[in-house]
Amino acid sequence: MKLLCCGLVAAASAVFVSCSGPSGPAEAGLVAKAGRFRIEARFDPDPPQKGSNVVRLKVMDDGGLPADDVSVRGSAVMPAMGAMAEMRAGGEATSMGEGRFRLDVDLSMSGSWPLTVSVTGSDGKTGSVGFNYKTGVPVRVAGSRSAGSSEEAGVIEIDARQRQLIGVKTAPVRLGPAEKSIRAVGRVAYDETGLADVTLKFQGWIGEVFVNTTGAPVTKGEELFTVYSPELLSAQEEFLESARRGSKLLSSARRRLSLWNLTNAQIDELSVRGTPLVYVPIQSAASGIVVEKHVVDGSAVAPGQLLYRIADVSQVWIEADVYESDLPLVKVGAAARISLTYLPGETFEGVVDYVYPYLDSPTRTGRVRIVVPNETGSLKPGMYADVVLLAALGDQLVVPEAAIIRSGKTDLVFVDLGEGRLAPRRVELGRRTTDGYVVRSGLEAGETVVTSGNFLIAAESKLKAGISQW
Repeated sequence: MKLLCCGLVAAASAVFVSCSGPSGPAEAGLVAKAGRFRIEARFDPDPPQKGSNVVRLKVMDDGGLPADDVSVRGSAVMPAMGAMAEMRAGGEATSMGEGRFRLDVDLSMSGSWPLTVSVTGSDGKTGSVGFNYKTGVPVRVAGSRSAGSSEEAGVIEIDARQRQLIGVKTAPVRLGPAEKSIRAVGRVAYDETGLADVTLKFQGWIGEVFVNTTGAPVTKGEELFTVYSPELLSAQEEFLESARRGSKLLSSARRRLSLWNLTNAQIDELSVRGTPLVYVPIQSAASGIVVEKHVVDGSAVAPGQLLYRIADVSQVWIEADVYESDLPLVKVGAAARISLTYLPGETFEGVVDYVYPYLDSPTRTGRVRIVVPNETGSLKPGMYADVVLLAALGDQLVVPEAAIIRSGKTDLVFVDLGEGRLAPRRVELGRRTTDGYVVRSGLEAGETVVTSGNFLIAAESKLKAGISQW
């Protein structure tokens, strides 16, 4: 019977289990947190080698039970260097049941292949953990110290005085409501629900025009012009005759005058006066400004002919063109900020009222309608406006934009591990937000990242590691 001895050593955020016996080398295992999941990882071989490698994973939930209703993915990346393109290995892990997964990692060449293992739960939330994965070097959890080791690839130590000298600033990784600012060019237009047309239901001739300029402001009930019509004159006489006789047709005669643009006040005045008007004044049915005028003194008018168009400009529309990629984020009810070049420093608040159900093919943009109050009249139809739409993204993990170091297709941040230690961390980013980027994997809520001085830190980290991780 072979006698085996096992030892358990815990250090920082990782636990190392070593077992050895006379039959062969020690088998190493790592335990790390990935969001709300706990991962046990064993690597075959360890250290990794060029060619085929296997990572055996056991995923447990926050209650310590095996997690089967999850998907696990591993991605080992060798960054682009010079003319050599970025290379990737790994992929979707195969479930073996009872929370166990197998990940095959085929390394096409020797070198450093930082490995990120991501676990996605049934609720869609993802946690991830990084491993320092390099051929010929024992695997370690990224940002942790291995048993008996005092050095890590890429991790540097900077004391408080050095931080002050190079201007190091940090910020937390935030989990909470996020929104994206979408910029667009808009045009001020009339609110079509506030347009009113003035027409007649009978043939006639214009007598005198009181509102005789386009752009003139009018109020509801204001007299626009007078009109003579044999039909209208006959209808007035019929109403007066019915009133004198007390005829049952009086109500019908009154309704006829009402349908022919006379107000109740005008009909009552006719009843008191007792004589018909040859030229009857026609009043405006709405307040606003005259945007179209098609009458002059003495002109003939036909039934249904457009005489005036009046627009209420106390509220206007902004019609903005949004790129196709951003259009799915814009919802009815979203807030919008509007600014004009001729009014620097002044902004107007609006709300998305409608998203048009079609695209403009040449520009690949969709039109969005925004309703904006305009009590001061500063927004004039036909103007161009700068529009910022605020699209809600829901609860997201967000890292400040200043924390991100970009190198080709690789995105990195430096995580503050405490005690003056800073570690590079590869991250996968999602959409841009108003204050940073959504983090898909690589960070957890509450971690602290460097937001200023990180390029100097990156240079020091690369020198210490002796390799290019970007």
